[in-house]
Amino acid sequence: MDPGSARDDAKGRRLAPLAPASVDEAGALLGAAFLDDPVVRYYFENRGDRTRAVQAMMTAATELAVRFGNAYRLDCHERLQGVALLLPPGRHDFPLPAVLGAVLRRPRLWRARGLGRYFGVAASVDAHRPELPCWTLVSLGILPLDQGRGHGSWLLEQLLARLPFDAAVFLETFNERNLRFYGARGFGVTSRFAADGGKGPQTWTMLRARGAAASGV
Repeated sequence: MDPGSARDDAKGRRLAPLAPASVDEAGALLGAAFLDDPVVRYYFENRGDRTRAVQAMMTAATELAVRFGNAYRLDCHERLQGVALLLPPGRHDFPLPAVLGAVLRRPRLWRARGLGRYFGVAASVDAHRPELPCWTLVSLGILPLDQGRGHGSWLLEQLLARLPFDAAVFLETFNERNLRFYGARGFGVTSRFAADGGKGPQTWTMLRARGAAASGV
């Protein structure tokens, strides 16, 4: 993946690779961005410490993306406002030993039911992945106070511009309102199902085909 040049745009925005030293800050941002996501509520149902648990989960995901994929940060006027995590073709998810290691390092994060739900959701999503090689957009989040200002659109478009022209990109979303956002940037819905054997949240998988051009915003 081409890292591109880290230059500010007219609004003072800059996209750059996320350094390991920024993993905790990025995880906190993604935790806030996904706090009310349906799948997060499913994992941590009836957890009074959901805010802390979600932040820990997203920090672990960010750490793994830095190790095994690509992690990017969006800064606006030198303040972190967005994060995106990607996995390259050939890697559908983080390696299982690394995931288990992250779980063991955070023993208070998962309870047995929540961890079972996590693996159940992952298995159901994996069953709907396309057969062709593609990048996987694991997470894309904007600081809640800064949402609605076009930062998410800019972040996604900058990411897509850094991929090879013929790259396909896969993602899953558990929020129907995201369909229009991604659809406007070349993604099409490939499946819809209830995750985790029908017990989990409604899920949509989406694919941006090879060579698809993202429309401007």
